[in-house]
Amino acid sequence: MGSAQGTALLYKWEVQYEHTLPKAYPKLSITINGETPGPTISAHQGDVLIVEVTNGLGKENLAIEWDGVQQIAGALTGPIPPGKTFEFRFAVDQLGTYSYYAVSKLQSEAGLHGSIQVLPPDEEGKGAPFTGQRRPQITGSGQTKGL
Repeated sequence: MGSAQGTALLYKWEVQYEHTLPKAYPKLSITINGETPGPTISAHQGDVLIVEVTNGLGKENLAIEWDGVQQIAGALTGPIPPGKTFEFRFAVDQLGTYSYYAVSKLQSEAGLHGSIQVLPPDEEGKGAPFTGQRRPQITGSGQTKGL
């Protein structure tokens, strides 16, 4: 990884059903903060991803599979119940492009999927080492907000 220290990146996601117009045909889709497919997560090698997922799918449970990143705390042993929020934490250590998607094929096909892009460490370093405190907040659209 080099000597650059990683940054903690926080994503807050509201997952819900919304009517969308892909290719001008109305469709009931699963969105993440209004986007379908879900947003691309961009991080640098050495970062820590924190993804807070709120299940707004009515009466449906929600389970997400994450490829290319390793969960580091609070392993979820089952789906997120309706109306509940779960915080996923991941170590980002392998360069490449990966994906996340709903475990349910129907939910994945309805739009609950996206990509994870892991870039090389920033040459200037990524700030202070991760201390467990949240720093920047990145919404589903990838915009950074102060906490």
